[in-house]
Amino acid sequence: MPRATVSVPLPREVVGATAETPVSAEWHLTVTAFDRRHRSWPVEGRPFAQVQVDVGPGPVGRGATARRGRPSSPARSDTASVVGIWADPADGSIHVERRHSGGAPLRIAAPELCLWRPPTDNDGISVGPLVGLGVRRQWLEWGLDSLRLIDHEVRTRRGSIRLDSNWVGADPAAVVSHRRVITVGNGSFVRMAETVDVPAHFADLPRIGMRFDLPDTFDQLEWFGLGPGDSYPDRHAATRVGRWHTTVEETHVRSVMPQEFGHRHDTRWLELLDRHAAVGDPRSHTDLRITASRRFGFNVSHYGITQLTDAVHADELVPTGRTEVIVDVAHRGLGSAACGPDTHPRHLVGPGRFRWTWTLAASRR
Repeated sequence: MPRATVSVPLPREVVGATAETPVSAEWHLTVTAFDRRHRSWPVEGRPFAQVQVDVGPGPVGRGATARRGRPSSPARSDTASVVGIWADPADGSIHVERRHSGGAPLRIAAPELCLWRPPTDNDGISVGPLVGLGVRRQWLEWGLDSLRLIDHEVRTRRGSIRLDSNWVGADPAAVVSHRRVITVGNGSFVRMAETVDVPAHFADLPRIGMRFDLPDTFDQLEWFGLGPGDSYPDRHAATRVGRWHTTVEETHVRSVMPQEFGHRHDTRWLELLDRHAAVGDPRSHTDLRITASRRFGFNVSHYGITQLTDAVHADELVPTGRTEVIVDVAHRGLGSAACGPDTHPRHLVGPGRFRWTWTLAASRR
């Protein structure tokens, strides 16, 4: 009946299972409603309402909701084995052992600072009579789409690698400084401590993140966080926390005008899977796993942010032959400026110091 309230007890097996898990574990209760009368709408078997409640860490009913802190590592198969991974002290590139490709290690160029995203319609239109409206114009005038590296230094000290770099856009006086300290943990993971200082000149940024490329054979991903679709700081009410799996291509949202798409917000961990597992020796399958000192966002794409920025029609997009990965510590909300108000101030990314640590590990199943 309308406005009626029903109390539904949790099954005993659910309550019992929570008591056997670590206090740091997350528990989310998802309630899904179906129409038992099987009406034509919604489609039979499809829920017409769903809500997820963050019960909090540890056994149900114990503790407060955890929003920050080191995320838990992904569950791994009993047959998974650690793969050697290390950083090159000469340039900070990352190397991963692989059994295929003639045994040559996978080389990942040192992840680079990324402050750019392909503008959405809400950020500003790139063609037609509305060109110049929105934050897109300011981003381009600042040169955020084409930051230049003006200074770079690599040092080794006490078992770590330190990379210092300075970046500028259109104004050479507005310098964004970036420091990374890399440590390698017993050859099983590479940890990168990032410090980014953004001057006041850049008052409204698309994102603060790190970008790197992988071979396009890394075309599957699995993550623990919001899903299954994309999500942003100001647009994630239709998502729920879970463990999700998809392909890189399936994250692509085909807009007539290419633009930002496929971001996953509030992620605990991310795994990128190499499809070499499907051919030849299955033991050659290498997974790359990303965790961080705080929840993060990410994008993966076969097209890349440069092509998505320059193209004016979806038919112009051509796969680059690589998988571009961007891991964000901050990402601007989408807002609704194309037909309403811009992004709310609490979802803007402004200047200041950004510090976080993230880890890249490899395993083979």
